[in-house]
Amino acid sequence: MLKFRMIIEKLSNHSDETCKKFYESKEWKQCRANFLREQKEFKCKICDKPTNIVDHIKPIRYYWHLRLDQNNLQLLCQGHNWNKGSKTGLKYKKKIKIELFSDDECIEDIIY
Repeated sequence: MLKFRMIIEKLSNHSDETCKKFYESKEWKQCRANFLREQKEFKCKICDKPTNIVDHIKPIRYYWHLRLDQNNLQLLCQGHNWNKGSKTGLKYKKKIKIELFSDDECIEDIIY
């Protein structure tokens, strides 16, 4: 018997002003400094260009609880950081995950 479970992930939606204030905060500057100190190479994760731009993998506007999580940070060059930012809103508006089960074993995840 095939069963399904739908999961709707509630995302935060912080204003541009709130995000801007965060990036000016002591807590962000310390988090960023700690992340950079741990890097062996200062290269863009996508193209290997030299960079020191620290990017949030999951944007803080929607994942506020991950704003200081070192596992949510990566190095991106300016071009890739801007490109990612211009597409972010579309990707994170809504996230619905449907899991299909057969005999209580997940056989497929579908994410919308």
